[in-house]
Amino acid sequence: RFDVVDSSRVTLRSETFSGDIEFDIATPTLVKQNNWGDYARGAKFALQKRFQLTHGFTSISRLEKGAPLRSWCSTTFCAILMCP
Repeated sequence: RFDVVDSSRVTLRSETFSGDIEFDIATPTLVKQNNWGDYARGAKFALQKRFQLTHGFTSISRLEKGAPLRSWCSTTFCAILMCP
């Protein structure tokens, strides 16, 4: 599930990994925090070098253990670039 929000806040939940991940795309964020959110923060870091990210989103991951989490995070961030 993926919902764009009117703020710059990102909220990620997972049915597989523990702990919700929250950060703001409009403010600097440490990428490495030693949890599954590192992949999403890494995607944010890379995309901000080339694009202006303006919309946050809420997403719920239903990945199975061993699924490509990096691909899910980068795909999710790319999706918000297409949102007005």
